[in-house]
Amino acid sequence: MPALRQLESDRGCATDPGCSPGAHHPQCCEQRRWRHGIRCRIPGQRGLRALGYRGERALDLSLRCQGRLAGGRPGRAAIRRQQPAPVRRRWPGPEAPHRRQSTPDTRHHTAPRTSRHPMSFSANAMSNPMSPALERAHHALDEGLSQLVHDYRPGYHLAPPAGWMNDPNGVVFFRGEYHVFYQHHPFDAKWGPMYWGHAKSADLVHWQHLPIALAPGDDFDRDGCFSGSAVVCGDTLALIYTGHTWLGEVGDERFIRQVQCLATSTDGISFSKHGSVIDTPPQDEMIHFRDPKVWRQDGHWYLIAGARLGDKPLLPLYRSTDLHAWEFVSYVSTGAEGDGYMWECPDLFGLNERDVLLYSPQGMPAQRYERLNRFHTGYRVGQVDSQWQFTGGPFIELDSGHDFYAAQTLVAADGRRLLWAWIDMWESPTPTEAHHWRGMLGLPRELEVRENRLCVHPARELTALRDASLPSTAWWSDAGSQWLTDIHGDMLEIHVQLDLLDCIEGHLGVALRCSPDGQEQTLLYYDASLKRLILDRTQSGTHVSGQRSVAIDPQQNQLELRIFLDRSSIEVFEQNGSFSFSSRLYPQTDSLGVKLVANGTGGRVCIANAWQLSSGYL
Repeated sequence: MPALRQLESDRGCATDPGCSPGAHHPQCCEQRRWRHGIRCRIPGQRGLRALGYRGERALDLSLRCQGRLAGGRPGRAAIRRQQPAPVRRRWPGPEAPHRRQSTPDTRHHTAPRTSRHPMSFSANAMSNPMSPALERAHHALDEGLSQLVHDYRPGYHLAPPAGWMNDPNGVVFFRGEYHVFYQHHPFDAKWGPMYWGHAKSADLVHWQHLPIALAPGDDFDRDGCFSGSAVVCGDTLALIYTGHTWLGEVGDERFIRQVQCLATSTDGISFSKHGSVIDTPPQDEMIHFRDPKVWRQDGHWYLIAGARLGDKPLLPLYRSTDLHAWEFVSYVSTGAEGDGYMWECPDLFGLNERDVLLYSPQGMPAQRYERLNRFHTGYRVGQVDSQWQFTGGPFIELDSGHDFYAAQTLVAADGRRLLWAWIDMWESPTPTEAHHWRGMLGLPRELEVRENRLCVHPARELTALRDASLPSTAWWSDAGSQWLTDIHGDMLEIHVQLDLLDCIEGHLGVALRCSPDGQEQTLLYYDASLKRLILDRTQSGTHVSGQRSVAIDPQQNQLELRIFLDRSSIEVFEQNGSFSFSSRLYPQTDSLGVKLVANGTGGRVCIANAWQLSSGYL
């Protein structure tokens, strides 16, 4: 079978299987009848009036999120099975914000004037009322914004306005703009019942936060709107996500229900839920069944999800004509011993005449220098046959840093395959929880397949972030370090060149985010004895530590690296796309220095280009 072709322009309608691609049916979803036997409530007109930030009025609610549910078409008997009524449990303590019955205080709040950039919210009018759950969420964000501490807030990476962020959920190009949804808990900077946060950009550089897209609370997603994806169908934006319900005590994963759900919007801001469209996994014994990724190909919609049978990971594939009725097709891939127990956030796409299977395994053992994080994100390059069975090469980690997970891709307007990931890690310590926010997404990355490997480059649009150009440096080869007085800051792009021709022992590289007293620094250096490039966080500030590394071909005489610093993060890209590092850092605010470092015999290092970077928020 030829490489997967994702026909993004072959857009059928999300609600009418008989309509032609590109047809405009904005009322289709509204005319459906509710079929699940689930109570449907029409929320009232109450709404939060304004959100404030940096002493400014940031959101006038004229913004009203649509809370009404619309039914879907009957599903196929093959995937509809009777489910036991769930046992209702509460999230303990503060983890149950969406169950509070108090009327939110809608007075205007403002954040301290210590913020470094305005984080704008869209003020596009919505004609539908905001649901009570979304009301409470926006009220919580308003309170969170007033308490933010900004020391580690990124300047050009996408982070939540306040509260918690993890997986990018749906990344999609809709009506000339890029939309990124993400797992979000607006009530606390800790994981809790998942909402879908939402931001958009016209250029992949400057971002604008929009109202929260999805809130849990219905019978099919009562305890969380988990990860999923977004697709465009004609004039409709559709979100396909996992509805999560605890059937026992919260946190007891032996008793959960996970179903795949649909929500749609005709304006890209307010979404109508259609309930669950896949009620059960392919096998009754499966409990974990989540993270649907949907694409269109050859006149059908396809959905790949992660599932777990005992301690065996599987990737089931479904097919549909209308996003409502789905049939099970096959398992794209299944795990063997050593492959972990669960593969989250799968993605399957064709690129450069090959097929790429991207996923985030849990439970894979470490292998010397590799797979050192708690969980991983990686890929296999191969081919999908006529039975939708994937065969290919070994699993390869996509990023070699400390913090990279749950990657998801989209096809850009010009055909490029772009990727986002969560730049954090489960159970990783972070001081920003006390600052009323946690989590950020990595820079958008361009993908290509070269020699059976996935190569990664920062999106070309990111050059628009460049502000003041900083001086380049001469080659440095002396033992010791050279402090660069003209290059310093916490929002920088730096191009480093390493000449390895005569480097036969010792270290050669750069020190970043250096403190004046020498107590803090983040090292990126080539170790001649190991033939590895090492990112060392031993002195990178509060809580974090550890090294990550990649092997360098002994025949390679030069390394060119692009480094992006953004207050509490570092991302490093090899110039040809062969590897990247993504890690979080928490140095003091005055740790801004940059040094060239060398100790050993031979080799030299220089800064070829450097720029101060501007804010990425409108």
